[in-house]
Amino acid sequence: MQPRRCISVIRPCIPAAAFAQNVIRMALSWMHQGPQACFVASIPLRQRLAAVTMRSTFQSLLLGATIALATQSVLAQQAPASPSAERAVDLTPEQVSGLLDTKPLRETLPNSNSVVVAGFRVVFVTRNAASARSGSGLANLGNTTASGSGARTITQSANASMEVTLENVDFARMQAIADKAYADFLTRLATTGRTILPRDRLQASDGYKKLELTASTAEKPYTVSPVGTAKHYTVVSPAALPLWFGHFDLPIGDKTAFALGNWRALNQLSVDTGAVVLVPQIVIDFADVSSSGNSMWKSSASVGAKSAMSIEPLYTRLGTFYAKIAMAGPLGISSLQEGLSIPGDFGELVDITDQKTKDTVAMGNALSGALSMLSGTSGTVRSVTKSALKARPDAYEELALGGVARINQLFAKVLEAPKQ
Repeated sequence: MQPRRCISVIRPCIPAAAFAQNVIRMALSWMHQGPQACFVASIPLRQRLAAVTMRSTFQSLLLGATIALATQSVLAQQAPASPSAERAVDLTPEQVSGLLDTKPLRETLPNSNSVVVAGFRVVFVTRNAASARSGSGLANLGNTTASGSGARTITQSANASMEVTLENVDFARMQAIADKAYADFLTRLATTGRTILPRDRLQASDGYKKLELTASTAEKPYTVSPVGTAKHYTVVSPAALPLWFGHFDLPIGDKTAFALGNWRALNQLSVDTGAVVLVPQIVIDFADVSSSGNSMWKSSASVGAKSAMSIEPLYTRLGTFYAKIAMAGPLGISSLQEGLSIPGDFGELVDITDQKTKDTVAMGNALSGALSMLSGTSGTVRSVTKSALKARPDAYEELALGGVARINQLFAKVLEAPKQ
C-alpha cells in the first residue's frame, strides 16, 4: 500500500464542494490525530515514515480547499437555482435562424395571427446501439516475425458491438414530463402576441374530429425503431391531447408517405378556425454512443457509450399548417438543426451483459484464435456489451424539462407575431 492511498477517495467526478470537504476532513484528522488517522498500523514503518512528509502537502490542500469552498459558495449564489432560470435568456434573430430552419414557416405563419395547438409530442429515446468492425487488411500483408524464422504473425479482424438501454424512467414519468412540457409551451406561446384559440374550439372543429388517432396506452405505449437507426423511441402526447401522426411525421410516425387523411383533417381544422395549426415535437436522448466505424484497414474496433442527455436535432421540430380549403394547403416543418446538450448527472451506466453472452463470445474468440494458428489465416475477435443507464427519475425529469424549456423558448421566438 502506497501513501497516496490516503487520498484515493478524492475522485474528479465528485462536486467541488464535496472534494473540498473531503480534503478538509482528512487534513484536520491528520493534524489532530497524526498519520495513523489515514494509515493503519499494519503498514510497514518505512512507508509510514514516508507518509509523514506529506503533512505539509495536506496543509496546503487545506488552504486550497477552504478557498474552494468559499468560491463554491459565491458561485452557488450566482448560478441558476433550477433549469427554469435559463428560461429568461432571450434569443436574437440570428441565433434563431441558426438553430431552426425557419424558411418552411414563411408559407404558413403570415396567414393568420391566430393559432391552435392540435398536437404536442415528447419523444423519448429508450435504447441505442453501436457497432464497429476492422478487417486488418494491411496488417497481415507479408507479416513475419523479426527472427527471420519465416513464421507469420496473424492480426485478427475485430467486431465490436454494444447496446445501451434507459431504465427507471417508466411511462408515468414520461407522461408527467409530456404534460409539463405542454403546459410550458402554452405559457410561452401566450407571450408571442398571437391569439391562442381555446381547446373547446379545437374539439368543435370537424377537421379535428376527422383525425385518425394512434393507439397508445400506459400498458402499451407507442414505440418505434425507424429503419436505418439503432435507436428506439417512445412517443408520448400530453393527457390533454390525443396522439396522432401524418405522412409528414416519417420515420417517427405510423403513417405512410401516401396516407394524406390527417393532413387534410388539419387543413379542415385550419379552415374551420381560421388559424395556423401548430404541432411541436421534442426528442430527448439519454446517451452518447460512439463507434470507431467500419474499415478493412484498421487493426482494432471500438464502441462506447456515456450518460449524456440531449435534445435530438431534425426530429425535434415545429409543424405548422394553414389552408383555405381542406384538400390542400401549405405546411411548414421547422426542424432543429443543431442538437442541444443538457449537462448534468442523472444516472449511472452499468454493464448488464449476461453470462451466457460472455461465455459464447469467449468460446468463439478462443476457437477463432485456434483456427488462425492452425491455418495461418485471420479470424475475427468479437466483443459484445449490453449496458443500462440506471436513471434517477427525479434528476432525469428535471434535466429533461430544462432542455424542453429551452426548445419551447426557441419555438415561441419563431412564433412571435409581427410587430405592427
